[in-house]
Amino acid sequence: MVTFIELYEDYLNQRISTQVTKGTLKIYGYTARPFCEWADDNGIKPSTILRKHIRAYIAKLTLSGRAKATVDLHGRNVRALLRYGHLEGVCPEVNFRGLLPRPPKRKQRVARKEDIDKLLAANSSPRYKAIILLMYESGVRRQETSDLNCGDLDFSLQDVLRILVRSGKGDKDRVTFAGRRTMEALLDYMVTVPHEENDPVFISNRGNRMSVQSIDWLFKILSKKAGIKITPHAVRRGFAVSHRGMSLWDLKELMGHASIQTTQLYVQLGGDDLLESYRAYDVT
Repeated sequence: MVTFIELYEDYLNQRISTQVTKGTLKIYGYTARPFCEWADDNGIKPSTILRKHIRAYIAKLTLSGRAKATVDLHGRNVRALLRYGHLEGVCPEVNFRGLLPRPPKRKQRVARKEDIDKLLAANSSPRYKAIILLMYESGVRRQETSDLNCGDLDFSLQDVLRILVRSGKGDKDRVTFAGRRTMEALLDYMVTVPHEENDPVFISNRGNRMSVQSIDWLFKILSKKAGIKITPHAVRRGFAVSHRGMSLWDLKELMGHASIQTTQLYVQLGGDDLLESYRAYDVT
């Protein structure tokens, strides 16, 4: 009879075969695996799993002091594991309705043009200016920004920069674009560093490829100087919101999303953001 750890290992192999990222696999090890170990320790088999077992495990996590969002993440990954087990014929179908806490809605900040201008005003580094504008005008992620090589930038279109994003999230290549402001900032910066085809676009003070942590740090420092709080993710959302007038399918491709639903989440605005949009377009 299959144990939960055996089911987990089979599930992990299935996820690896579909080329999920290493970060996603790490999260499975943090969430789904502890459940499997708990179930095996308590003599629960995949073939005999019931709602009461899930309820007991969720209660255990809650009593340990975990945050609602953390408990919800554990529960959703356990649910994904059990759904896989059901498809494989080793688990009954388990209804999760009413078993998981509702995670609190997090307010996602959207970086607008005026926020970007404030960051740029607080900065005197050509490198930082190029990073900020590139991320805002093209929607590239932090890791993708770090991974860019000079050969991935195509300046031949004159008015638009063509950017080849290699092995983005999900190990997929894609193309996105940025405007003249980014082009000029990149050219001003790149004349100060090596820029052969395989050289990193962004180089640290030590001469190495600039890391994701360094990109996080620069946004933290410049946000403090500017008196605002802008993260790389807020900049990516700003790109999505500023382009929400285009086809969602096209925007999905530019951003490298796996599903249109994810793109829809990025362009949704909360109350404060809607107010800012109203003010920006108020004709009175």
